[in-house]
Amino acid sequence: MKGLFIDRDRELEALESEIRGEGLRIVVVYGRRRIGKTWLSRMLLSRLGGIYLFIPEGSKEDLLQRFAGRLEEICRGLMPRSWEHVLSRMAECAAEKGGLLVVVDEFQRLGGEFVSQLQLLADERPEAPLKLVLLGSTVSIVEKLAGVMGPLYGRSLMVKLPGFRFLEAYLYLRETVGASPVEAFRLYSVMGGSPYNLSLIESRDWRKEALRHIHSVYGRLYEEPIFALTSETRDLGTYAAIMAAIASGRRSFSEIAQIVGRTSLSKYLELLRSMGLVERIVPAGENPLRTRKARYLIADPYWDYWFKTIYPRRDEAEITGSLELDEELARRHMSAWFERVAGELVSRIHGVKASPWWSKATEIDLVASTQEGAYVYEVKYSRLDSRDAGRELGRLRAKAKALPMPVARLGLIAVDVEGVEEGGEIWGFKDLVDYAVKKSKISVRRLSWNARHGV
Repeated sequence: MKGLFIDRDRELEALESEIRGEGLRIVVVYGRRRIGKTWLSRMLLSRLGGIYLFIPEGSKEDLLQRFAGRLEEICRGLMPRSWEHVLSRMAECAAEKGGLLVVVDEFQRLGGEFVSQLQLLADERPEAPLKLVLLGSTVSIVEKLAGVMGPLYGRSLMVKLPGFRFLEAYLYLRETVGASPVEAFRLYSVMGGSPYNLSLIESRDWRKEALRHIHSVYGRLYEEPIFALTSETRDLGTYAAIMAAIASGRRSFSEIAQIVGRTSLSKYLELLRSMGLVERIVPAGENPLRTRKARYLIADPYWDYWFKTIYPRRDEAEITGSLELDEELARRHMSAWFERVAGELVSRIHGVKASPWWSKATEIDLVASTQEGAYVYEVKYSRLDSRDAGRELGRLRAKAKALPMPVARLGLIAVDVEGVEEGGEIWGFKDLVDYAVKKSKISVRRLSWNARHGV
């Protein structure tokens, strides 16, 4: 990400603490494509030193040869006979050197034999000072290998990386292109929270970036969802149909099932949730295990935007080479994400999750339940004057009477509020972002890359 390391402090501390422990240590870092796994490992290597190995596609025999060849220069006598020999020699080499850290990127491509032999090594030579950080982007395969019942379960630390939320994206865009909070929001709402996607941004103009990277058939993000779903699933059609249904406004399980034409969607939705592409929300204050009011939303704004704008018109794009912006659709998309970003910021400020609340008759944008009572917010993706603000707060006061919890305070969040002193009950977006940044204390660091690495 252009030499910047944004946040990830908790993940980095967890990795470093594990790696510094005694004996053999295995850490599995996973998440969908282009989520920042390599950058996290680079930060770790810049602190501790070590070897970075990227595993390309290839046959089992070829990958064994490549892997052994890259390590032979520092582990003399390492021969590509078998994974048992390679891993055993790595353990011996680590003992000879007083410790050895190796990062293996896309480790799942090495296959089941590698993982099985690693399991045996962990059981038979737990004292070896070998430290392995395994990066994987095929979520379903990684969870089978390292999750419950997998060969690495109980023998490895698992670290799952999510995409960046808005505040991290804002700090990155502020540093790289000088974006204001509103400009950063608009960029984030179409480019999403993937560190790779954000690294492509070269201007503060969301239209320019969307047309270049998403709307053109030659754009780097034009087919990214298809590639990602193809690498992760065996039923692209069903998964894409589910994403398209949610993007079109179908939120409940039954609505999605009706559009997709399947009644058994649970396993599909669970994988999409595991990939960080779909989230399940319930009304604020309700038990997520008991309520029947759950809604499903696409969890990343780029994926949401792509399935709203590109997926339904791919045939047209293949003919014309690009798609024009649909300004009205983009405005509605940004309005929906403005509410969700406001929820993120309110959550950071209050230290509790802020989420929508709804019943059959009433919808409230955000409710944050604290010990003092509920903080209740109306969110508007528009500029308001003092009269507008008073009117919106009056409507919110009436709706809040339907809440099954005591109300501590009512609030209003808008792009900007003119003629009203902001803060407290009424927030303009810039002030809300600035306050959330101060409360969150997110780190921004330059990354130095000095580890040995290879392909």
